[in-house]
Amino acid sequence: MLFHDRVAVVSREETGWDDYGQPIFKNTEISIPAHVDASTTVPGDESNADQVISRYRVILKFPKGFDVDGTREVIWQGKTLRVDGGIQPQTLRGRIHHHEFVTEKVTG
Repeated sequence: MLFHDRVAVVSREETGWDDYGQPIFKNTEISIPAHVDASTTVPGDESNADQVISRYRVILKFPKGFDVDGTREVIWQGKTLRVDGGIQPQTLRGRIHHHEFVTEKVTG
């Protein structure tokens, strides 16, 4: 599989607790090869008629040891795309080959 694009993966990891018992998070950003496909674009509902909701399918290979579950968004061609749903590992011969997930961008 060829990865023609590059995305910056933004993940969030818990680094400790504050004085009120709330978790403290730190955002980490790494740039990795990926493949991004436009999936669907739909207008918002009647109350948000000026909105456009665009979905993209992202396929990439996370580096070894990377916390996949902490991934919240990717930045692709200057667009911040929010992860929508779960990140699915795709296996080949019993090993994880790559991951796929759907992202969403709301404009307007």
